[in-house]
Amino acid sequence: MRIEQFEYLTEISKNKSMNAASKKLHITPQALSTSIKKLEEELNLTILDRTTMGVSLTEKGQALLLLVENF
Repeated sequence: MRIEQFEYLTEISKNKSMNAASKKLHITPQALSTSIKKLEEELNLTILDRTTMGVSLTEKGQALLLLVENF
């Protein structure tokens, strides 16, 4: 788990799009997606609901984001 992954999660939640978040973070969408998938595996939970229309935080993802923002 890396601090960057939490920064990525925050940016994704603001943009509701992996592509838009990756542009703001100056990384590729693939790198962003891979990083979040690794975080999900490490925490053993699903953080994002991924659809063709974009991404949204799951209930557990919202709780994690709240923890990150308060940290």
